[in-house]
Amino acid sequence: GEDLVFKKGFKIKTLIAPSIPTGRAMAEVVLQTDSEKYGTLRHIFNVQAGIVPQPQSIHFGLVKSGEHSAWTLVSRPGQPFKITGISVSHSFIEASFVGHGKPDRYRVIAKLTKNAPIGPIAATITVTTDDPDQPKVIIPITGMVD
Repeated sequence: GEDLVFKKGFKIKTLIAPSIPTGRAMAEVVLQTDSEKYGTLRHIFNVQAGIVPQPQSIHFGLVKSGEHSAWTLVSRPGQPFKITGISVSHSFIEASFVGHGKPDRYRVIAKLTKNAPIGPIAATITVTTDDPDQPKVIIPITGMVD
């Protein structure tokens, strides 16, 4: 095989405006080089501001009457926060949360109870946090009970 050749490189720092809206978005950096082999380099990454559920909603899909559960991960990577409360808009859905290994992320769980009426589900979970800049995170819940 070939010997490894270590070459000098560049460290690129990307600055993101502090005014980006709360949420998560994909960003791309495109570098144009003078290399014949690597003329254009692309790097795709996620940018997140604030406390965000991922996925952004909980979807049960089409379910038969009975108990079902689904979850989303609520996080703010690298910036710990606490969930101080959780509530749900409909009595046939129960909501809870558990830590997810680090103090900057929680699993928020929605449980559809056997009392759920037949028909579409359109509800919300409200997560209350200790962050004065983002005291509430709203998570939509959708699905259909057959």
